[in-house]
Amino acid sequence: MSFYDSADGFVQVTGAIIRANDVFAMTKEEFAKAKETMKQIQSNIRFYGSDPTEIEQALAAGEIVIAYAWNGSATNLKKQGVPIKFMDPKEGIWTWVCGLCLFNNGAGSEDQQYDFLNAFLDTGTGKNLIEMYGYNHANAESFKLVAQEKLDELGIGDPIALMAKARFSRAMSPDFRQQVINAFDEIKATM
Repeated sequence: MSFYDSADGFVQVTGAIIRANDVFAMTKEEFAKAKETMKQIQSNIRFYGSDPTEIEQALAAGEIVIAYAWNGSATNLKKQGVPIKFMDPKEGIWTWVCGLCLFNNGAGSEDQQYDFLNAFLDTGTGKNLIEMYGYNHANAESFKLVAQEKLDELGIGDPIALMAKARFSRAMSPDFRQQVINAFDEIKATM
């Protein structure tokens, strides 16, 4: 298997396995269990992946059979004819929300900035993000432009239900984040 080279991934996966109350603010006991769990997982790790392409190539070549990855990787591999499935655990899938923002001293005019934001929120842009990468889009109208069969194939046939059971990433306290980074680095060093 491949595991994403990420301290956040470490706490998300191990925290979920041990059923931590809050994976981003584990108790000392939970964190000790999470570290032990990661040590056990590591015995099955071929490599820690640092980018989607590396993971996709290893899956396509059969070097690994399971990986921590984003839905864009599953979509890319399906387009190449690689038989792959993207997990949708009953407990909910880890997800994130990316956004765009305006900087008060950013380059360009305010009109250009809003032109870009409006283009990104356009239903056509959403349709392309959905079809090309299997990502959700902020404009719900975009989903109406994609065939239901395609949405189902991507695992986002019902984006409202998917998001309702999603487990969202969030920030850790600086102290806990440092503990996580240190522990993850220690574990990886034993590989």
